[in-house]
Amino acid sequence: MTPVDSAAAAPPSYRWARVSLLLIAATELLDALSSVQDIFTEYHHETASLRFAQGLNSIKLALSPLLAGAALFFRGTRESTLRDFCLSCAHSCRLIA
Repeated sequence: MTPVDSAAAAPPSYRWARVSLLLIAATELLDALSSVQDIFTEYHHETASLRFAQGLNSIKLALSPLLAGAALFFRGTRESTLRDFCLSCAHSCRLIA
C-alpha cells in the first residue's frame, strides 16, 4: 500500500461542521440558562387551559438547559448520535412556546 492510497482512504474530517455544532450547542445552552429564571413565574390565569399551558412552559424551560448541556457534553465526547439527538431536542424545546 503506497502513502497515496492510505491518504485517499482516510475519511473527511468535517472540522467546520464540528466547530459549528459546538457553537450551536453552546448558544443553545446559554439561551436555555438565561431563561431558567422564568420557570417559577406565576401569571395567575383564571382558566384551566392557560394554567396547563403555563405548566407545560415551565417543564420546557426546565428541560432545555439539561438537553443543551447534554448536547454540549456529547459534542466533547464525539458521540455524534447522542449529540444530534440532544441538540435537536433542545432546539425543539426552544421552539415550543
